[in-house]
Amino acid sequence: MRRARISFPDPFGGWGVLALKSAEMFAACAVVIPHRTSRPNTPSQLADMGGEKYEASLEAWQAMASHWVRMGGAARLPSPAQWAAFWTSGVGPFHRRAVANSRKVQRSA
Repeated sequence: MRRARISFPDPFGGWGVLALKSAEMFAACAVVIPHRTSRPNTPSQLADMGGEKYEASLEAWQAMASHWVRMGGAARLPSPAQWAAFWTSGVGPFHRRAVANSRKVQRSA
């Protein structure tokens, strides 16, 4: 039997989700960066890390562009909650990768 998930409205109009994702991403980076800088990296590993950032940035731009279209473009001024959702969609690809890399590092340690 699947339990119902209880969710409460965000009192900060969506900005709380953005803050939480940012904090999780910063904590994950605090694990991954020392691990990656303490080991010798081959040029191919450095290229892979750069490619990963490039892919995340492309996904972020795509997510933000599609969210902008859903908001109605520049026809009217978006609400603060819409802006929060817009920025959260851009942080998502970086958050996913940073948290996944952090989990990999913690499993290997």
